[in-house]
Amino acid sequence: MTAALIRPAMADDLTISSKTTTAVATSSPANGSPGNITIATGGSVEVSASSIAVTLDSNNALVNNG
Repeated sequence: MTAALIRPAMADDLTISSKTTTAVATSSPANGSPGNITIATGGSVEVSASSIAVTLDSNNALVNNG
């Protein structure tokens, strides 16, 4: 019998604490793997009017305190 290797799920959470002009998504907020996004007090995501600032596209969370 072979033992299965179990790896913990890795998440690259992102906290935005100042103004950013780059759109973000929960599927790859930092380092290309899924994670939670927190927009802290004083943080913001400002993109052009025709763009989406934050996309919730995984089983992760978005918290907006900004």
